[in-house]
This record gives sequence, C-alpha cells and structure tokens, in this order.
Amino acid sequence: MPKAVRLYDPVTDTWAKKADMPFASWGHSAGVINGKIYVIGGSDGGNQTYQTVEVYEPSTDTWTEKAMMPTPRSGLSTSMVDGKVYAIGGWRSGMVLLPVVEVYEPATDTWAKKADIQIPRMAHAASVVNERIYVIEGAQFGGRSGFVPLRNVEAYDPMTGR
Repeated sequence: MPKAVRLYDPVTDTWAKKADMPFASWGHSAGVINGKIYVIGGSDGGNQTYQTVEVYEPSTDTWTEKAMMPTPRSGLSTSMVDGKVYAIGGWRSGMVLLPVVEVYEPATDTWAKKADIQIPRMAHAASVVNERIYVIEGAQFGGRSGFVPLRNVEAYDPMTGR
C-alpha cells in the first residue's frame, strides 16, 4: 500500500507530490477542519484495522500523529461538525461491523464516545446538512458476494446526541 500523497491543481490540470503519509492505510476516512486534513483509521488491506489519526498541514507540507481513535476500524465515514471529527461505523479486525460513533476534539486532542448508529455498517457515506450528520446506505457482511447493500439513511444530531 502506498503512503504517497498527490495534490491536484484544477486550474493548471497538474499534479504535485507532497509529503508521504506517516502510515500507509486502506479504507480510512478523511476530512478538513481549519484547513488541515484529518485522516482517520483504515486497515492494512487485510484483516488488521487501525486507530490512527494523522493530520496534514498543507502550508508546511507536514504530517502530525494525534491521539488514537479508541476503536480501531476501517470502512468508516467521518463528518466534520463544529470543528470536531465524528467517526461513524466501519468494521474491525475479525470482520465485525461496528455501530460505534466517536468524536475527536482537535483543540484538546481527545476522543469521546457518542450514541451508536442504529444499524452497523461499512463503506457508507456521511454528509452534513444544517449541522446534522446523515449516514447513507453502505453494506453489511453476508450474501453471495460477501456483502449485502443497505438502503437506508440515519440522521444524527450532534447538538442533542441523538
């Protein structure tokens, strides 16, 4: 698995090499807070899941490792709300799906547990609309292909914790 990072400039239609990630991973999730890119979790491409948190600072082309996520996982989604990172669902080693939601506070470099999603899932999308996180579809293990697609949406309100 490569650790390489590339920056695409749509104005010039060119790519530029940037500092490599400190830790190669697959199935991680990423998002931006205050101009910094947060890369959360992932796996070795096999059955080993990670709890890593790496932050890229574009202005200095440097990476910093932060407090590890409490629950190692891959195939998760992340959403950024009110300057915090919400890590949602995914799977852990042993191919176990997780309903876990944890929130990372960059200002204090700490994690906290939040209310679980109702349906454990992986490879789902999450988007924020009006400060509410929508967890969309994804998959569970099973079926002939090894995966069963989900066809539902859950909404999480960080203000109420529900």
